[in-house]
Amino acid sequence: PSRYELLEMYSTIGNGGPDGNIGGFESNYYLSSSESSANGAYIINLGGGGTASDGKANGRRARFIRSASIFPTDNQVGEAYEGGLIFYKDEASGECYIASLEDVEDEYVWGCQEQMDNL
Repeated sequence: PSRYELLEMYSTIGNGGPDGNIGGFESNYYLSSSESSANGAYIINLGGGGTASDGKANGRRARFIRSASIFPTDNQVGEAYEGGLIFYKDEASGECYIASLEDVEDEYVWGCQEQMDNL
């Protein structure tokens, strides 16, 4: 997810959400897909909502997200939907973003960094 999507997750289904950390996030930094520089990426602390920058080659926690169209159902942010939790919903279109219920195992580096290092 982008840094803005991670911040949305923090403020809706994470520690900053109205119901607390229903997403079950670790109090740790999560890798975003947003670049902070040529060699850096934004990381978001889902324990406290802080934003920082880190080297793309440094491993971090990750959580998969996906988009879906749930219009015209009544599912709301924070509710389970198709194996994940809704963390954003556009009421007009029914477009929503769903976070997986668990972190990806291990830590991941940004983009294709490991493949690039092996060339």
